[in-house]
Amino acid sequence: MPIYTNLSVSKPKQEEQSNNFWFNYGTLVVTVTAVLVHYFFM
Repeated sequence: MPIYTNLSVSKPKQEEQSNNFWFNYGTLVVTVTAVLVHYFFM
């Protein structure tokens, strides 16, 4: 039972980490794009 519980608990954590990774990656891309646009058009 403890092993099964650990597996079922670890799966959502992995999905949450991947979601956070893509969210952070998207934020980084938006920030870099905004900076580049700022430098090119200002």
